[in-house]
Amino acid sequence: MKKYLLTAILLLGASFFAFTQTIGISVSPPADGNIYATGETITITAVPDPPDYAKFVEFYGNGTLLYTDRKAPWEYSWEINLSGAIELYCAIIPKDQNTQVQESNTVTISAEDQTSSDPTPDPTSNPSPPPPPPSSNISIFGVWHAGDHYCDWSVVPDPDMVKFDEENHWLIDRGDGNGPSVNLVVLTFVNPWKLLNNITDEYTINGIPRGMTKEVVEYFRNAGIRVMLSIGGITYTDDWDEALATDPVQLALNAVAVAENFNVGIEIDYERGSDPNTAALNTFISTYREAFPYIQNGTEAKNYLTIDLAAGDRYLIELTRYATENWLDINNPVLNYANAMVARQSGSPTEWQEHIDGKANYNPQIPPLNASKLTGGLYLKGNLDNCTDFYNSEQYQYANYVQTSGMLGYMFWAAGVPSARGNYVGTFPPDTCEQGMGTAAFYFDFPLLENRTIQNSN
Repeated sequence: MKKYLLTAILLLGASFFAFTQTIGISVSPPADGNIYATGETITITAVPDPPDYAKFVEFYGNGTLLYTDRKAPWEYSWEINLSGAIELYCAIIPKDQNTQVQESNTVTISAEDQTSSDPTPDPTSNPSPPPPPPSSNISIFGVWHAGDHYCDWSVVPDPDMVKFDEENHWLIDRGDGNGPSVNLVVLTFVNPWKLLNNITDEYTINGIPRGMTKEVVEYFRNAGIRVMLSIGGITYTDDWDEALATDPVQLALNAVAVAENFNVGIEIDYERGSDPNTAALNTFISTYREAFPYIQNGTEAKNYLTIDLAAGDRYLIELTRYATENWLDINNPVLNYANAMVARQSGSPTEWQEHIDGKANYNPQIPPLNASKLTGGLYLKGNLDNCTDFYNSEQYQYANYVQTSGMLGYMFWAAGVPSARGNYVGTFPPDTCEQGMGTAAFYFDFPLLENRTIQNSN
């Protein structure tokens, strides 16, 4: 077993910036001569002063985020896996801030191999993860966000957004402080009938769920993430039918007002499997486009109007045919793109290829959809590899297909808690997705879709 000499230089209680609060760091257990075995676990403890100052604490080794602790006691058990010069430190995020504003002193560790190196690699060890591709053309990397109450967003976030940030911080920080884990958040769902009638009740204000506040939108926008509202969902299919049959023009005008007021785009999720009211939906889309014309690229979220289609071409057939022919033609585009939703067993390239190839054997046929008008949907839960282990995930497995086909990227169902099932694992702490989605953000290096607000802690 290899041994490393660990020499810790500990400086406690230093103050930073203009703050009177401090944070220190310590390492345990003590060892004779500070000599530890590689693979041995040490505990890194942060000591905020005063103790209740911290909202959460981040632990770093050589500038790489090792762990985010979201509740006291502020400590992390770390299995030593670095050698050479190692600097351990922690960063405090205060309760009244959303950004890292203080760093602790550093514990400097000198690690020296005390035995000869083993020339034979351990065949059971995990290989180093592959490097990012030389260039990435992923432009959409987003999540549908179900909120904390099963997709109805009826619960208003706390006024100071502290709890909301604790639950969603992984979305705006991929884990290393260098950017968000996604570049698009779609808040799901808005009931189209309530939107048409501007209904205010215990769940909505003027047809918008009470939890879909401007503060929620700005929380994501300030991190460079575009926000859209999804109108519909399978639960509200009948409401779509009724709203379209009643007044598609007014429905569109109300959607226009919401997009303008909230600085958001609009997603159409109309899941009528047979005889969808495509004529009225076309009126809705045309009316919306009169207010906010189609743009291929740009930072005005309100100009983005998209639609959800099935995972492949074997469901929502009439809607898919009409949308491909009339709204998603690259020579005369009306909608920005379509999302291939998740199937029962997540999405897959086989299904996405159905959209790209079309269905010439159908009568009438479904024409091919240009891949640049399509995102692929995958499942996201707190216990799936897409959340916890990028290099073993579907998104990594399918990355070559998505990029070589020319697809826009991925959408994930879903952030938050979309299901009331007792065994459902959402993406709130402790089941956050830095190791899956956060690593993917580094790997794909996708662009931000909003102008990010830089928050200064001074």
